[in-house]
Amino acid sequence: MTTATEIADFTYYIGVSGTVTKQATYTHLYADSYCPLVFSILDGGNAVDTNVVTAFDVTTGQATILTTDKTTYDLQTMNLEITCTSTLSTHSNKAASDPFVLTLKDQCWDSVLTAPAFSQSAWTYDLWAAQSLGFAAMSDTVGTATCGAYVYKLFDSATNAEVDTSVYSVSGLAAVGTPAAITPWVATHTFFLRGQLGTYNTVDSPTIAVTINNPCTTTVIDDKTINAMTTMILQTPAVTQDFAVFTDSVDVATNSFGTQKCGVPTYAITMTSDASAVPAYLTLAGTVLTLSTPDNSFVPNEGTHSIRLTVSLATYSITLTKDFTVTIVPCSATLGTAPTIAGDSYTIN
Repeated sequence: MTTATEIADFTYYIGVSGTVTKQATYTHLYADSYCPLVFSILDGGNAVDTNVVTAFDVTTGQATILTTDKTTYDLQTMNLEITCTSTLSTHSNKAASDPFVLTLKDQCWDSVLTAPAFSQSAWTYDLWAAQSLGFAAMSDTVGTATCGAYVYKLFDSATNAEVDTSVYSVSGLAAVGTPAAITPWVATHTFFLRGQLGTYNTVDSPTIAVTINNPCTTTVIDDKTINAMTTMILQTPAVTQDFAVFTDSVDVATNSFGTQKCGVPTYAITMTSDASAVPAYLTLAGTVLTLSTPDNSFVPNEGTHSIRLTVSLATYSITLTKDFTVTIVPCSATLGTAPTIAGDSYTIN
């Protein structure tokens, strides 16, 4: 007994393939009428699951396969074997077997996927800027109506891990995000998009390069006005000026993230002419300038002086200087209005 036509391994798509019959053919020396044949089928040496092999003809060896149960049988394999035996033969070759593999699966596993594709290969953004990395949708040969919607996730190709979802997410056909921390975001990152068909297979897009720069390295401190100040020897109270906190171009451009992303500005005053320390008549505390000459010890400081205010963002060595004048005038008395003596008449005896 030998097998003439074998059954090839095949895939059965649950809920799609419908009723499928398989039958091998065998050759032997004598007609079936003289040498009766009987057929049997096993799954890995055990009885077959009749919920899948719903019928088997022991006289012809035809197996009938039918199931719609994806929950139980999706991605299952059966190592089936149909054996033909000559019931009256005593020969060592009185039986022949045809083994084949039956794979059961949802057709969506074999849908051919076309990867999503970003609209450009590289982007450059500043830290704190809202990013939008647009892409064209993936596609497949079975369709979302059958297999479910496409799902996209952004991955870092250096780690093959999904990018922090608290920073980036996928909205429509764009990966969007607003990185707001220097570490680890200020760098060039290589990302790719992983598209998934429902809960089935995935396909990866080509990679893109996203460069994130720190705008603080080139920020510009915004100019503000510092008013001239004037006082007089012995004048009280002291003259003060509380100037506005200086901002910078990064604060202005990304105000939704709050101010001072490039650091808290610091302030210092010096003499404009030689950068020497300012005498005690003018002090600076925070953003408050105080001009005070309460006694005659400040007489040598009478006159007009040019003062330089230096605003610094120390982390990035960025500065702005503002010059203004301080004038100290001599003490002067202000005479009141002379009294008026009313006329009168007197009698001298």
